[in-house]
Amino acid sequence: MVNGMVSCQKDIDFTMPDANYPIGPDTTWYASISENSGAYELKQELALDYDLDTVSLIAGSNLNFVTTSMLNFSITAGSIVTGSGDIFFGDMIVKSTALHTIGESVLMLKQNISNSGNLLSPGGTFFVSFYNMNHEELFIAPNNNIKVSYHSDNAYPGMKLFTEHQMDLLYSSWQQPLDSVHNNIVTFGDIHTVNVSNTGWFNCSSDSFYNNQQSKVALRLPSNYTNANTIAFISFNDVKAAINFEVDLSTKIFKTGLLPAGRTAIITVISKQGGYYFSTQATINTTSIATSGGYQMVNLTPVITSFSDLKNSLVEL
Repeated sequence: MVNGMVSCQKDIDFTMPDANYPIGPDTTWYASISENSGAYELKQELALDYDLDTVSLIAGSNLNFVTTSMLNFSITAGSIVTGSGDIFFGDMIVKSTALHTIGESVLMLKQNISNSGNLLSPGGTFFVSFYNMNHEELFIAPNNNIKVSYHSDNAYPGMKLFTEHQMDLLYSSWQQPLDSVHNNIVTFGDIHTVNVSNTGWFNCSSDSFYNNQQSKVALRLPSNYTNANTIAFISFNDVKAAINFEVDLSTKIFKTGLLPAGRTAIITVISKQGGYYFSTQATINTTSIATSGGYQMVNLTPVITSFSDLKNSLVEL
């Protein structure tokens, strides 16, 4: 009977599973990604820690202090309120961070692009939020603002203030606040002074640095590099800016909007699949000469890497 069973069995090729893909490569692209995706896990793992400082708001006194992230704050008495709108006094936790380099912006996944698609020339990006000692969020009172000053080596003509516009779990862009009376920026040498009426992320940039945005770039990656497990971006060292590649679900490619032509740029691809990390980088010169469908096509194949090497490659951008 055993001989009969063996003689009837079909030929089977036994192969050792690829250690890089313990459950097999996933080639599916998604209309929206989830918090369980490799791309979102990458975002969480790469994010820098926020600084936490404790200060005291005293009735009738203005407060000036410098955070661990080297942000200089000036808060007028009575301008901080609770969630119910009551003026807050007492000890307050300040959560903040400041991004001054391409690497820092990439690690926090804060691309330098406006909601109208213009590449921004950043003069500094920062985050701030306030909490009482019970970790309940505090807010800036209506028709009030606070002043935040910091040093930046990037001072471009026509600097404007932008606030974050979150597009999905991964990406955000920047938009100018509607209330320019309470939200604005003044630059004097290498000091940027910003007035803001809300907490959150802020970007101080010029959106008119280049007028030759005529180049578009697209990536050709192996089929298992999808929007669910891969993040790709392009950076320009001369303006200290980086933007993420957009996702085209119909063609299953990563592509950019309009970019400055004739400039040196670095393309970076990072991915997390099956618990493993992959990355690659390439230096290109952007061109306005279309090679395929109006895009400058770039072929890349990421390789397996350690998380520390992947993160270090981003820090050094």
